[in-house]
Amino acid sequence: MKKSLIIITTVAALVACTKELEQPTPTQKTYYVSINANKTVNASQVASRALADAGSSLTATWTAGDEVDVQFGGASVGTLTAASDGANTKLAGAITGSFSKDDELELYYLSASYASQRGTLDEIASNCDYATATVTITDVSGDVLTISDADFANQQAITKFTLFKEDGTTPLNTYNMIITAAGLAGNKITLTTESYTNVKYVAMCNTSGEKQEYLFLITEAGTGTKYYATKKVNLVNGKYYETTLVAKGTVSSFYDLSESINTTYTLGGNELLYQSDPSVNNNIPLTVNNGYNVILFNVHVEVGYSNRTRSAMTCNGAATINLLGDNYLKGYDGSNMSSLGTAGIDAPGDPGLYTVTFSGPGNLTAIGGYGAAGIGAGALSGSSGHVHANLVFNGTGTITASSKQYGAGIGSGVMYNTGMSSTITNSIGNITINSGTIVASSSAGLAYSNISGAGIGSGAGYGSSSTKLARSSCGNITINGGHVTATAGKEGAGIGTGACAANYSYSLCGNIYINGGTVVATGGNQAAGIGASRGYALSYGTTCGAIDIGAGITSVTATRGLANENVQCIGRGWSNSSSVCGDITIDAGLTDSGEPGSGSGLTRTIIP
Repeated sequence: MKKSLIIITTVAALVACTKELEQPTPTQKTYYVSINANKTVNASQVASRALADAGSSLTATWTAGDEVDVQFGGASVGTLTAASDGANTKLAGAITGSFSKDDELELYYLSASYASQRGTLDEIASNCDYATATVTITDVSGDVLTISDADFANQQAITKFTLFKEDGTTPLNTYNMIITAAGLAGNKITLTTESYTNVKYVAMCNTSGEKQEYLFLITEAGTGTKYYATKKVNLVNGKYYETTLVAKGTVSSFYDLSESINTTYTLGGNELLYQSDPSVNNNIPLTVNNGYNVILFNVHVEVGYSNRTRSAMTCNGAATINLLGDNYLKGYDGSNMSSLGTAGIDAPGDPGLYTVTFSGPGNLTAIGGYGAAGIGAGALSGSSGHVHANLVFNGTGTITASSKQYGAGIGSGVMYNTGMSSTITNSIGNITINSGTIVASSSAGLAYSNISGAGIGSGAGYGSSSTKLARSSCGNITINGGHVTATAGKEGAGIGTGACAANYSYSLCGNIYINGGTVVATGGNQAAGIGASRGYALSYGTTCGAIDIGAGITSVTATRGLANENVQCIGRGWSNSSSVCGDITIDAGLTDSGEPGSGSGLTRTIIP
């Protein structure tokens, strides 16, 4: 079938004009033209129709009758037809317009349609072989245009994938494969074929011009088993690639959140959620049931008013969150204690039983609203408290977690006691960081009046009377590796306890162990970098357990929030004896700058 395509280009005709004289409309003329068209390719480039695998390259030839659209000044001016088969041909036909020497014409072959493919070169050549060339008019004589040769180049990359199972040697024969990436033209390619082999050819256009992570969702022929794989590459349009694709594992199912807006998902198995169009702002709260895993790829969830009681993700017990690509989970904003926000990721499970683990090479941004943690516990208000699961970070990517106000970046949320119970608590279990880049903050950069939770640790307590006491607390904090940056706003510790928001409040943290990695912790006004935040009054305040810094660290930098000897970089915050920190132990083999005295600095540095 012969095809042509109309595509608007950015080549514009220049029209000279003056205030005194309006130029006449150019005369339109029809010219019969003939252009030499070449499709000779090298080992890495592909050109156009009739593609064949030559081992490490593709050969490309014209087929007589192939049609090429000609564009000038943003409009189609005619169609040319290939006169013969072969790598080189004559494109002949008529074009109509007003042309001059040195004008450029754009030539287009076929269309840019990649959404549905079948994994063969013949199908690519017939349906998604989008090739272009630019030619120049070198002479205009009467009804004759002399035009430079056309060297066509594809506007997509073509890749030969050889698929294997996790062992890297067993062929993964497939009849269905979905490919998606943030910079992929059309966002998603669905490949279906009757050829149940492990070799597939795919045409893909990288619109970003940068390295992208591609997700492959593969259904095995015969068994229907679902595999997934990823590949981070920079596909250059016009080039041919050959690569192996090794599956990372199997999943029970996969869902594209771009196709479901303003709904909810409850995940009860080893499921993969992805978003073929990550720019879609989804109001889709996610729930992970106890004991299950979930894989996220380029997921973007931002909770709106209609789901204002829900966190972006809730883990009801033990769970593993495997991160791929770039993910964004934002709870409901909220605005005050009467309209509290929700967590980016809430983990309402007994820490004696449940742990939520983050793994994988991908990235995550988790944002908690007013009073809620970015990752950990939501905000609580009323007459009953809650305990939350342990958190473990094992990934190799970057996790950025923040709270709008009162909640920890990673840890517990605010406990606002408005009920009749004498003391209620919002608590998170132990927090363990083994690897990856962790950036956690609470109220950082906000106005002085914005009370803060810890960057990593507990949120703020907010008791309303002597009979309505409130505690926000966390278990032990252990850092074994990675690069950790923790920053608090007003009166919160970088790592440790959050602020006391009122007289009848407590913020509590267990022991802090820093055994490895690079740690940068910055406290807010009147709070320690690592340890306790500002205490409020003699009877109410903040308490941090013991702090131990071991020989395996790369460096620890702790910055206090006030240059006063009553506030320590590592230890207690400002108080009337109501900011308390346990014993501080620094390995004897480390170099310690020590606590600065009054007016002598804000930072304490410990290095090997």
